[in-house]
Amino acid sequence: MLFRPQVLAKVTDPDQLDQLLSVVRPRHVLGFGVVAAVMVAGLIWSILSTAPVIVGGPGVLLSSAGVAAVTAQGSGHIDAILVQPGDAVTLGQPIARIRQPERLDELEAAEDEARDVNDRYELLQTEFAAQDQLQTDLMARLRAADAERIATLEKQRAVLAKRSEGEARLQGKGMVSAVNQFETAQLLAQVEHEIATARNRMVETSLQQEQDAARRHQELAELRIQSLNLRRRAANLRREYDRDGQVLATATGDLAELGVDVNDPVTPGQVIARLLVDGAEEAPLTAVAYLPAGDGKKVKIDMPARVSPSTVKVELDGYIHGRVIRVAELPSSREGLMRRLKNAVFVDEILSSGTPFEVEVELQRDATTPSGYAWTSGQGPDIPIEPGTLARSEVVVERIHLISLLFPAMEYVYGWFRAL
Repeated sequence: MLFRPQVLAKVTDPDQLDQLLSVVRPRHVLGFGVVAAVMVAGLIWSILSTAPVIVGGPGVLLSSAGVAAVTAQGSGHIDAILVQPGDAVTLGQPIARIRQPERLDELEAAEDEARDVNDRYELLQTEFAAQDQLQTDLMARLRAADAERIATLEKQRAVLAKRSEGEARLQGKGMVSAVNQFETAQLLAQVEHEIATARNRMVETSLQQEQDAARRHQELAELRIQSLNLRRRAANLRREYDRDGQVLATATGDLAELGVDVNDPVTPGQVIARLLVDGAEEAPLTAVAYLPAGDGKKVKIDMPARVSPSTVKVELDGYIHGRVIRVAELPSSREGLMRRLKNAVFVDEILSSGTPFEVEVELQRDATTPSGYAWTSGQGPDIPIEPGTLARSEVVVERIHLISLLFPAMEYVYGWFRAL
C-alpha cells in the first residue's frame, strides 16, 4: 500500500474539504521567516557594505637618518678588519685595511724614480756650482792676461805711432827711405790687429762664460722640473694608496653589518659594511614597499595603508596604520634599488617577481603604545620597531560593494548612481 491509512483518512474526510492545504507546519513558519529575514538582511548588507581592495608587496623600514653604506675605494684584498658589528664608529674612522700589492709596487717604483732624479739634480747642482766657480776664476785670469796684453800693445802702438810720425818728417828731408816708413806702418798695423784680437777674445770669453752658465742653468731647470713632476706623481700615488687602502666610516653610528672577511677580494664601490646612523632609532620611520607594476599604478598619495614588520606576528599584533606619502613615477631599476637598499640579495628577491614600483608609507605614531606606533590590534607588541627591519606593506586602493563580488556588473550601477 502506497500511503498510510491515517493520511488517506484525513484526505477523504468530507469535513476537511473546505480547509486549505497545509504545505508547511505552523511550527516551521517561524524558522522559515527567520531564514528569509536573514537572507533579506544579508542582501541589504551586501548592497550597502563595502570590502577593501588591497595590493601589497615586500619592503623595508627606513628612517630619515637611514642606513649608510661603507664602500671600498680601491681594489685588493682585505688585510685587517678593525671593528666588529655592534661597535660604535665615528665619521672617518677606519673600519678595515685593504692590501694592494700591485699599487704598492707602482708606488715604490715611482718613489725610487723620483728619489734618483732628485739625487741627480742635487749632484749636478753641486758640480755646476763648482764648475761656475772654476770657470769664473779661469775667465778672470784670461781677461786679466788679455788686459795686460792690450796694455803692452797700447804702449807699443804709441811708440810706433811716434816713430811713424818722425819717419814721415825725416822722409821729407830725405833722411829715411820709404821702405823704413812702410815697415813701421806694417808694425803699427800688426800691433793694432793684436789689440783688436785681444779685445775680441775678452768679449768671446765673457760670452762663452755666459753661454756655459746658461746651458748649465737650463739643464738644472729641466732636471728640477722633472724631479718635481716625479715627486708630485709619487705623492699623488701615495695619497691614493693610503686613501684606497683604508675603508672609512661614512657616518657616525653603529656598525650593523660586515660584508667581508680577512683576505676577501674587494673591488671599487663594493659595499664593505653598513652603518645604522646615529639618531636613526629616534627618527620617524617610513616603510618603503615594492609593488608589482600592475598594482603600483593603482596606488595614490594619501591612500590608507597597513604595514607588518617581519619581527611581529600579524595574528597577535596586527598591522601598523600608515598613509601613502609617495609613489614612484617610473618602475625601479636594479641600480636604483641598490642605491636605496644596499643589499643585493634583497634586491634580487624584489626583482624576481618583475619590475616593481616604489611606494613610501608614513607610519602613524601613537605615544601610548610601547612601540610608539598605532596598531590595528590594541597596543601592539612590546618590542622596538627599528629601521632596517623587513616589512610587508598593503595599501587599500579602493572599496567595492560586497554584492559586486557576486555580480560584478553592479559596480557599474553604483557608478551610475554616484555620477548623478
